[in-house]
Amino acid sequence: MGIVGESGCGKSTLAKTIVGLESPISGKLKFLGFDILAPVVKRDERLVKELQMVFQNPDSTLNPSFSVGYQIGRPLRRFRKVSHN
Repeated sequence: MGIVGESGCGKSTLAKTIVGLESPISGKLKFLGFDILAPVVKRDERLVKELQMVFQNPDSTLNPSFSVGYQIGRPLRRFRKVSHN
C-alpha cells in the first residue's frame, strides 16, 4: 500500500498510527482483516510481519547507537528467521 497526498494532509500521521508509532484518538482501522489500531504488543504476529514504514530521511533510518548488523538482525530474530546467536 502507498499513501499519497498533499503536504500537511496527514500522510505521516496515518502511517505512524498504522505501524504503531503513534496512538489513535478514536476510530477503527483494519488491514487484511486485522485490527491495526490495537497496541503493537497485542497485534497478531502475522500482521506485524506485513507492515513496515520506509522513512523519507535516510539519516534517521538506522540508529547510530547500534550496529547495522544488530538492527537488520533484530526483526529476523524476532520472527525466527535466524538464530539468536
